[in-house]
Amino acid sequence: MYEHLKKYWNPFIEDNRKQVIVFGLLAPLLVAVPSLLAVIMVHGSFVAGITNFLLLFLFFILFAVMPVMFLFLSVYRSHKFRISWAVISGFFFILWCVIFQIAKFYF
Repeated sequence: MYEHLKKYWNPFIEDNRKQVIVFGLLAPLLVAVPSLLAVIMVHGSFVAGITNFLLLFLFFILFAVMPVMFLFLSVYRSHKFRISWAVISGFFFILWCVIFQIAKFYF
């Protein structure tokens, strides 16, 4: 099974080495920024509703629209890697919506 995984994984790494390194370096940022904004919104009940909406809009632009737009506009990346990035961006967007539901932001 290890050999089968290695045969599958090695060409993927060779084709996408730089993108894998960039993703590894940016993974903490992908987790930290939404987490910090969520803490501000959940614990900052003094923050006005419009501020919460602006923070949601900021997240939507940063973590849902821009990565998908840049990845689908770039022609040098493989189809498999673009799909992976789209799935990751979608996951963080769904996680963000769940956090907003927990914070009872949506009426």
